[in-house]
Amino acid sequence: MSAPVLTRRGRRVLHAVVATAVALVILGVASLATGGGSDDRWMSLSPALALDAAPCPDPADFDVPPVRDRRLEAARQGSFHVFGPGPTRLQVPIDWSTDPLDANRYRQNLQKLRFLAPLLSSYAASGDVDDLRQARDVALDWIRHNPRGKPGTPPEAWSDKVVGDRVPLLAYVLRAAGCEQMLSGEERRLMLSSIREHGQVLASKQDFVPDNHGLFVDLGLLRLANYFPFLDQAERWRKLSRARFEDTLRGRLSEGVWLEHSSGYQFLVIGAVENYLAAYGPDPELSDLLAQMKSAAAWFVKPNGEITQFGDSNLDQAPDWAVTGADPLTGLKAFFGAGFAFVRAPEDSGTGYLAVTDGFHNLTHKHADELSFELFDHGTTVVADTGLYDKDPGPVRDFVTSARAHSVLTVDGREFPITDASAAYGSGLTAAGTGEGWYAIEGLNRLLKAQAVDHRRLFLYKPGVALIVVDRVRSAASHTYTRYLQLGPSVRVSTGGPEGSLGLRAGSLRGGVYDLAPSGTLRSKVRGQKDPLQGWTSPDFRKFRPRWTVAYSNRGATETYALSLALDSSALHVRSVDVAGGRTTVGLVDRAGNRSGLEVSRSARTLTVSPAG
Repeated sequence: MSAPVLTRRGRRVLHAVVATAVALVILGVASLATGGGSDDRWMSLSPALALDAAPCPDPADFDVPPVRDRRLEAARQGSFHVFGPGPTRLQVPIDWSTDPLDANRYRQNLQKLRFLAPLLSSYAASGDVDDLRQARDVALDWIRHNPRGKPGTPPEAWSDKVVGDRVPLLAYVLRAAGCEQMLSGEERRLMLSSIREHGQVLASKQDFVPDNHGLFVDLGLLRLANYFPFLDQAERWRKLSRARFEDTLRGRLSEGVWLEHSSGYQFLVIGAVENYLAAYGPDPELSDLLAQMKSAAAWFVKPNGEITQFGDSNLDQAPDWAVTGADPLTGLKAFFGAGFAFVRAPEDSGTGYLAVTDGFHNLTHKHADELSFELFDHGTTVVADTGLYDKDPGPVRDFVTSARAHSVLTVDGREFPITDASAAYGSGLTAAGTGEGWYAIEGLNRLLKAQAVDHRRLFLYKPGVALIVVDRVRSAASHTYTRYLQLGPSVRVSTGGPEGSLGLRAGSLRGGVYDLAPSGTLRSKVRGQKDPLQGWTSPDFRKFRPRWTVAYSNRGATETYALSLALDSSALHVRSVDVAGGRTTVGLVDRAGNRSGLEVSRSARTLTVSPAG
């Protein structure tokens, strides 16, 4: 007669009985009776005994979305989705240097063990011990084949954020396997030793970096302490993680904006803070910082729900909470400390949206994008940034981060010194304001000072009507100034328009680009060019979409240029620009020849737009 099979509830009841018996034997009945109950007495046992006596991890401890049946079945057959479009065959013993994509992000995700999520999610939801046993075997294989600091161990295996991200999966496997009595004495010692080493690595002061990686390091350290409160360093690790997490967060925040030059990382760090609070419990200080970050993040959301692609950012849909927060936002918002400014027009103005970036705080995810911008109008992305593509060194990465991949002004074809930490200046935004239905944003490209050029850019935006970009450059010497315009991938471009303008078409957009510059302008436009790379935007990992890149080049010393993006049938554009002191007067003309003008005056950080006299 075969032995009866215990249900998940039955196994847990049996485990609870055994755990209580172990605690009673070790601690003594009298001690338990005087200590306020036996529920947490297992935490004071030695690690090996505590692991046996500890309660089973709650299903909620493994927080992953439900896994599709097809992906779970593939994982059971040893076919895992590590990173990228396709699965990888991984069977014990695993080659932990596997990298079919030749990509740093693949190697990192392999070492994070996140591909075990289908098996662990299945166990957490249904108690399938076969899935847990398979995950246990992979975790033990990883520990045995990736000793820290030994030849043959991939460098990604013990990098800071990878360790922090791996901890909750490795910890869950150990606690669950202990609960299910599926660890030998040697396996228990091996896994506990690895957990201790993970804690030591995460708690290291010497290797800690106070950036977004540091946040994930401390999140991992907190989770480790929560899973293994019986380790002698657990309480110290918990306190250390909390102190460092807040210090790191405050050190890289300005008005709720995460100072790493990236829309995508604004949302990534918000996720880290949410996860930290879920693991730590109620915390007013961190909750207040989270609220500030979410409030700021809403401005990075375009009217179609996509996030802007500043810095290292994919073309992702914003989370629901961010879309909800963005919907009621209207008007102008300038984050002067961070170097971002935004305009969101009311619904009755055509849902226009302008985002400007002008900041250099550190080397993290920095692109050569001083005074670059994104424009969404008439239901389409008219001007787009370039995105992330991937982080692997090489010609593609060089292009994606370069000035020629952004809507900026360059001098003599030289790149901005974005890899020089000493060149970081903070924010280049100088002023912003409104008037007469127009929004004005002004900034300075401080990275051109090394070329003895003073460059100031003024944006004038009337949603649904026109965006005007005025560039003023001053220098004692003659230079070649090139202005790039990176159009959205759905925007079609035609030549032969009035006054030499370019026609723009996309959905309901019927606009044009007009250039006001001294004679001798050399204009070029490319789309999907491969050598050299030009005319591409990247929506996701190693994906390129062709788009038109227009460049205007002029020779001069001290000059004023103006690009007009006419957005409706009126074809409103610039006919003249005059700068005198703190005032800029812009002459305008429409398709019918009607003339008008704007005067932009500045007082401290406030710009005021009024009709030109």
